[in-house]
Amino acid sequence: MKPSAETKLQLARAMDVKEEFGHDEYASGPVILTATNGEVQRIPHPSDSPNDPLNWPVWRKRGLIFVCCWFSLFSLVLVGGTGPFLETLIVQYAATKSVAEVVGLSTYPSLVMALGNLLILPAALALGRRPVFLFCTVLLLGSTIGAAVSSTFEAHLACRILEGIATGATESLLPLMITEITFLHEREFWFGIYWGSQSTFNAVFLISNSYLVAATSWRWFYGLFGIMAGIGLIFAFFAAPETRFHRGIVTVGGRRVYTDHFGVTHVVEATEHGDEVPDVLAEERGVQDQPDSYAQRLKPWHGLTPDAGKVFLDTYVQIAKALLSPGVVFAILLSSIVLGIGIALSLTYSTVLIQEFHWSPGSIGLMNIGVIPAAIAAILYAGWGGEKFAIWMAKRKDGVHFAEQQLVPLIVPTIVGVAGLILYGFTAESPQSSSSWGIIMGWTLYNFAFISTIIVTTSYASEVMPSNPGAALILVVGAKNVVSFGAAYGLTPMVTRFGYRDAYLILMGIYLAIAVLGVPVYLWKARKSAQWSRSN
Repeated sequence: MKPSAETKLQLARAMDVKEEFGHDEYASGPVILTATNGEVQRIPHPSDSPNDPLNWPVWRKRGLIFVCCWFSLFSLVLVGGTGPFLETLIVQYAATKSVAEVVGLSTYPSLVMALGNLLILPAALALGRRPVFLFCTVLLLGSTIGAAVSSTFEAHLACRILEGIATGATESLLPLMITEITFLHEREFWFGIYWGSQSTFNAVFLISNSYLVAATSWRWFYGLFGIMAGIGLIFAFFAAPETRFHRGIVTVGGRRVYTDHFGVTHVVEATEHGDEVPDVLAEERGVQDQPDSYAQRLKPWHGLTPDAGKVFLDTYVQIAKALLSPGVVFAILLSSIVLGIGIALSLTYSTVLIQEFHWSPGSIGLMNIGVIPAAIAAILYAGWGGEKFAIWMAKRKDGVHFAEQQLVPLIVPTIVGVAGLILYGFTAESPQSSSSWGIIMGWTLYNFAFISTIIVTTSYASEVMPSNPGAALILVVGAKNVVSFGAAYGLTPMVTRFGYRDAYLILMGIYLAIAVLGVPVYLWKARKSAQWSRSN
């Protein structure tokens, strides 16, 4: 098939971007998202193979996203769902363990999720996405059963840590798999569904968990979610095919388009490979694959990635390089502080509501009822709305899209998050003159800010460094657990020293200071994009 003049023009302009920004800077430079006729471009460029995940039928893509959501929903509830019955655990282990040690059952799994990221993503790049995902589902199931039957605090904590490692897949491998089956203009919407559904269902289960534990015991918390993890393993085996795919080189308008092992699309001059190429749109290998059978897709392992050892080690090199990107550093800091503050809030609301507002332990889960509309609002605003905003911005810029345009929608959730923190802190500090609705509304507002920020920063990470999206994702999505651990871990002494109001005002100040750093990041890239647009 002969490429249209419009297609040639878009690839030529994309090549000009690379020349304008240089090879390294192009890693976070603009792309042509819309054609001059307003049509949205499909980036990255799919191959002709029916086995290319970008060419999968819609039902298969949706099925994989469903499986990813299922695993993330229940694994994250397991890691972060102890808040509503934390007081029960404190009483359970009071004879031998301090409050700080028992709180570690909630905080340490979040910390080790980051360690899981550092192992899971490189392994998935070297071994394949499917076998590593299946391993994580088995590990989650086994550790959950272990926590349910644990007879000592140490065994309980060990199983919690293993749950955290397995859950690391939700913040590295699964976002990468979603990236590999979606086009650039679709990702913000699907990341909105992915992260927003987590918070929506987390709220539902956090509400029910307190009643479940009050009616039975904390062990049935693990029993219920162990069953869900088992169902997730069945779903993963039958509906989560391998998304690793090597796309052959495509030549259009005298330029070659190819995808590397990170799933990254590159546009280079044909002469860079030492020869000229015909002006056709076809895979260079010239042979279209036969569709894999369902039995073939069920194979747990499809072999090593070429140069698997090099790919595994190179991932850590790429992670180190990603730390040199100002955009990546900003996204890490922002996602870390919003998560850290969220964990800090979840560690205090049960104590505040029980001791200051005299709620019963079984009713603590109702605190999360406002998270459901907050999550839905975040999906609509940052997911669906973010996608529409990116396309609208690109059309205003003659089709040019650069990743930092996605940072603009962060303004609203930052303002809402600050309002939520102020409301929560002042209510917790003065319960005698306040209503518990101040705690509920503060938590609800903050969750809208948290979910929206995670959606935006994840989507931003998937494209801020197109030459290195896996490393950027693992840093932005995964490293936040390490940084946020510090914010949450330091909350107890902060509250003891300053009280709830001042402690949360301090965290709010840090939050705002980091959010403001997005302004120079955006302006710098906007200036580079404007220079390129004027010259083209």
